[in-house]
Amino acid sequence: MAQARDKHGLLALSVAAQEGSEPTLEALLALGAPVNGRGSDGRTALHQAVQANRPGLIPLLAAKGANLVVRDNSGWTSVPHLAPLSRAHQLTDRYTSHRTRGKRLPSRRW
Repeated sequence: MAQARDKHGLLALSVAAQEGSEPTLEALLALGAPVNGRGSDGRTALHQAVQANRPGLIPLLAAKGANLVVRDNSGWTSVPHLAPLSRAHQLTDRYTSHRTRGKRLPSRRW
C-alpha cells in the first residue's frame, strides 16, 4: 500500500502531499513509504507539496529525509520554489549552503 500508484503514476505519498494531508503522510511514512520515492514523472512528495503550495508539509518531509535538491524528469528542483513558502526559506538556506557550497541552482518554473 505504501508504494501504491494512482492512474497517473503518482505514489500514494505524493498524492497525500499534493492533497495536503499530514496524517496520511505520517501514516504512509510509518508504513515504510520511501520519502524520496519518485512517480513516473520523477517527482517526489516534496515536489508535489511545493507545487500544491503546501508549506506545512515541507518540515515534515525534510525531517524524514526528503532530498531538497532532487530533480524530476524535466530537470526541475524544488529549491527555488521553497523560499517563498512560509518558513521553508530557513530550511533551504541551511541545506543549500552545506550541500551546494553556496552555488545557486538554476531557477525553473513549474
